[in-house]
Amino acid sequence: MVQRTNRPYARAARLGSILVLLGLALQPATPPGLVTGTASQIPRDATAPAPGERSVESGALLPVGRQVMPPAGYIGFCLRNPAGCTGGSDHPAPMHLSSERWRELNDINDFVNRSIPERDDLSLYGMREYWAYADPDRGGDCEDLALLKQRLLTERGWPLTALSVAVVRQWNGEGHAVLLVATDRGDLVLDNMTWKILPWRQAPYEWLMRQSHRRPYIWVALDPDGEDGPAVLANLPPPGTEPPFMAAARRFKQMTASLAETRAAATP
Repeated sequence: MVQRTNRPYARAARLGSILVLLGLALQPATPPGLVTGTASQIPRDATAPAPGERSVESGALLPVGRQVMPPAGYIGFCLRNPAGCTGGSDHPAPMHLSSERWRELNDINDFVNRSIPERDDLSLYGMREYWAYADPDRGGDCEDLALLKQRLLTERGWPLTALSVAVVRQWNGEGHAVLLVATDRGDLVLDNMTWKILPWRQAPYEWLMRQSHRRPYIWVALDPDGEDGPAVLANLPPPGTEPPFMAAARRFKQMTASLAETRAAATP
């Protein structure tokens, strides 16, 4: 994804961003139970759940639609980092957002945003799209920072099924990537362009696609005005199964190696 700044919300100085932010300011206040974006307090429950149960406010989770092709950069990332693209659950559930977990989200978001220099893929790898875990020395762009936040949270016990990288479009048409965290307060956005953790409805983006909660290597379209479509992901391979594109890449590599050996043997 294209990045032109290493300071969160520097682009807000542009006229388009100002208009977007003004538009958000004029919208109704965030319903109770959604995170306000301040690191100092955790949101209250939206409703009073039954004993032992947690509730998610209607509309707090970003609706998904049909299965779509993963970004090319993500496929390349999985081929290099298979452990980060496997697993999943047939019954994913939002994470309970306790005070401790809320602090973890803020700590990880702040740490990555403050310590990782932002550099685009072209300057780092000589190509326009290359997904990798961001490194404090090497740096990274938006999807690299989102992947690092995802990994750091899983290392602290967050389930991968609640952490999905999402692709969005900014007001100026540029692509961008964030980390969506599914909680019992709704989907929250960890973004390198702001220090605040926001509910998805407050983020000034057009939502395009994200990783599926059921299988991280499957991507689904995002449709804020539609209905959730879990049926489109029926008959999935068991959790832990190798992603199909990884198996295909391995077979292609084996075929290429075999062909090279055959040609070498046939050469006088």
